[in-house]
Amino acid sequence: MNFYGTTLITTQLGFDEWDTFLHDPHVTAALLDRITVNCVVFNMKDGISIRPKHIVYAADSQQNPDNQNPTDT
Repeated sequence: MNFYGTTLITTQLGFDEWDTFLHDPHVTAALLDRITVNCVVFNMKDGISIRPKHIVYAADSQQNPDNQNPTDT
């Protein structure tokens, strides 16, 4: 088999949950069989987040303009 490029697929669903949006277990099994035949799977479900805890998102700052950083008390 010839491979000419790289494909990256990201999802928040585990493989066992893919049939919830594909609605056909046979199609789901065939699709997963073909895309995982020669791949590396990184399961980050139980990983530790490295995202800073002090981020203030734009939607949060608009709702609470007086408190720019709600985590600082």
